[in-house]
Amino acid sequence: ENSTIGSPTNSVEGAIISIEVAQHASSGPYTLAWNAVFEFVGDETPTQTATDAKTDIYAFRYNGSKFLEVGRNTNLTLS
Repeated sequence: ENSTIGSPTNSVEGAIISIEVAQHASSGPYTLAWNAVFEFVGDETPTQTATDAKTDIYAFRYNGSKFLEVGRNTNLTLS
């Protein structure tokens, strides 16, 4: 289903989090939206990989007010 990543709770400054989002193996594509607390490189929200059975992984560091993107791997094959 289409989803939105909400704002994490109980965040601690300096924390590193990663989020893995996978497309269903045989349906979709589904879209992904992000809460405004997530800040992406170039201030551009990425487009979720739309291919069935593919996954994207995002990494963020919390600076006390925003989750700043520190890494992204997209279009990975589910195994």
